[in-house]
Amino acid sequence: MSHDRTAGQLVKDIEHLSGVKIKLLWRKGGWYLEDSETGNHFSLGPLTKWDVLSPCEQASICRALSREHLIVLLGLDAPDD
Repeated sequence: MSHDRTAGQLVKDIEHLSGVKIKLLWRKGGWYLEDSETGNHFSLGPLTKWDVLSPCEQASICRALSREHLIVLLGLDAPDD
């Protein structure tokens, strides 16, 4: 099963799991995410909200937004067997 998501899908999944609003905003420099609870930001850089993010990129976003606890729930860091 693939865990690739677009940035928009990742935002919806984080909001669903945490109940916290994550804003996906456009600024002059590009798209970025803002956690409404912590105020943390993550710039998507050259990516758009429609680009597919790898599981590694999604885990980095969770860490940057102080949502590390969601990494396993999102299926991004499954324990090794």
